[in-house]
Formats: sequence, structure tokens, C-alpha cells
Amino acid sequence: MELVTRLAKDGQRVLAIGIGSLEARNGYELDQLGLNGLPDPSDARRRAEASFNEWDSASIAEYAGAFGLAVPKGHAHAVWAFQYNRIRFVVPALVLMRALFRPNHHVLPMLFRPQSLEDACTYAGPGPHGHIALLGSFRGSYHARERTSIAEPLSWMYCFPSARAMWASAFGASQEGRLDLKLPQASARMVLHGRMHAQNFYATRLSFVSVTANEEPFEFASDHSRTICFHVMDEAMASGFKRNKTQDKSIGLRDGEHALSDEEWQEVEPIVVRGGPGFKHAPRAVVDAVLAKQCQGTSWTETTYPPGIQHTTACVAFCRWQKDGRWADVLRTLARFRGPP
Repeated sequence: MELVTRLAKDGQRVLAIGIGSLEARNGYELDQLGLNGLPDPSDARRRAEASFNEWDSASIAEYAGAFGLAVPKGHAHAVWAFQYNRIRFVVPALVLMRALFRPNHHVLPMLFRPQSLEDACTYAGPGPHGHIALLGSFRGSYHARERTSIAEPLSWMYCFPSARAMWASAFGASQEGRLDLKLPQASARMVLHGRMHAQNFYATRLSFVSVTANEEPFEFASDHSRTICFHVMDEAMASGFKRNKTQDKSIGLRDGEHALSDEEWQEVEPIVVRGGPGFKHAPRAVVDAVLAKQCQGTSWTETTYPPGIQHTTACVAFCRWQKDGRWADVLRTLARFRGPP
């Protein structure tokens, strides 16, 4: 078990110094922080929602003590705490960094270089499907869905003032020997793993479901979505596979059927594939699956779908299309064919 407690310069390099293992005491290269420097994840798991404005400073000594470690003087690893459902969650900076800056092996090392956000992405113009283009090896090294998962958080950090300041603050803190971040003006839904002790939860791993900005973006990105999805599957699960039985009565039927006609599909296809299909199934079958759920008003797990389509595929597609505006365009298109219900 180990824990990074500070950063230290070694010539031109910056190393992460910690306690526990010999490697931690000797210091890690910063590109190893995605895998090293924290206690192993524990079995406890909790969901939480909180605004970063509600996070207060806490102690790395308290956090270390929860895992049987003693922190020496001179530590400089920021820690925060927040309350949710009568539980106090304690989150070190490295846990937060791993959750925010993904993929860790690629993005984390960039944090500790000046002007590094511009090395990862650049402005690509307005629109509902993202405002940045990935640069360098990001462009071709990942599957389309993985690139989307990387691009959405980066677009938030590029287009919103406090999120951009958060990125830059990591470099500034590292030059002072601190592992720290300036928290953004945003609220978050998250899943945390760690160790529970009394009413305190000490996080060793954190996954953001989504982050909602509580500020205006820069003027060039004025139409940017305020909600940033970090994990599409987690977002879908958070919506409730079983309990969500909402019926969309605005969707008209075609001769009593919800499935698309050939003529309707000709108009709907360009809408759902314009952001990349992102599924191994035929896009038309996925649209029919979402229509089945929305028209029947059953839960995602209870709905009968086209052959080969699972409830997870339909739910994830709906969450993604609803968020980026494609689903609203689909409904407007269907209304032209079917009229009012």
C-alpha cells in the first residue's frame, strides 16, 4: 500500500514522492500516476452528487490514517471533503485527477506541462456534437466511442473558464511541489470506490457519470451543452434501466406500429449517423428499439426489442442522442410523417 504525498524536482524532472512502497519513497515519474500512488481500491462503493463549491479542504494525514499510513512533515497533496446522504466523502487530488483527465496514461502527464491543453485539442467550430478536435495520437488511437468519451471532458475544459483554469492549475501547483487543482464551477454525479469508516468514505477511485457546468462558456462556444457526459453507460444506468417507465405520448404511431417505414428511415438515417453510429448493430434497428421503449412506456429491461438488440444498447443510444440533440431531430422528422398522435 502506498500514497503520494508531494512532488519534487530532480533537475529538469518532477517526481511524485510518497510513502509505503520503496518505489513511492524513491519517486515516480509523473506519467506513472495513472497506476501508482494511491491505496488499492476497496470493496465499498457509493453514488453521490455534489457541487464542487461544497467541497471543503481536508487533510492528507487523515486520509492516510484510514489506510494505516503515517504522513511525514512537508506533505503537499490536496484533499477535499463533501457531504452527501449523511456520509462525508474524502477525495485526494490524485483520485480527482484520474477521474477528470482520461485516459490517464495519455492525459495525466500532459497536465504538468505549460499550455498542454492546446497540445491535446483545438477549437473545431460550433455545433451540438462538440467544439473541439482531438490532436496528435488521440485522433487515430481510439475507437469512435472512446474518442467521444475523451473529447467531451476535454471540450468542457477547453470551452469553460473555470474548467480551463482547473487544467492550468495542475501545472502551476506542480512547480511548487504540490499535487493540487483549482476546483471548477460545476456540479457532478459520480460513483466512488474506497473504504468506509464510521460516516466517512475515503475514496481510492472515482468515476464521473456527468458534470454540469455552473457558469457560462467562453463566447466562441456559447451554444455548448452545460452537461458533460463522462461515461455514457453510467449515465444510462443512472437513468434507471428498471424503474424508468416514462412513455413519450408525443410519438405518433404508423398504422399502429412504432417501427420506422422505409421512407421515414431515409430521413432519419442522416440524423442518427451524423455523429458516428457508435454501435455494432444496424442503426435502424437501434432507432426502432428506442421507439419501442418510448412508445410502450415499459422499462428498458421490460421492453421487447428487435432481434439482437439488448436493453443496454437501446438505453445508451437514447441517452447519447437525447443529450446531443439528435433525438429531438428524429422526433421532429417523425412528426412530419405521422402527424400528431
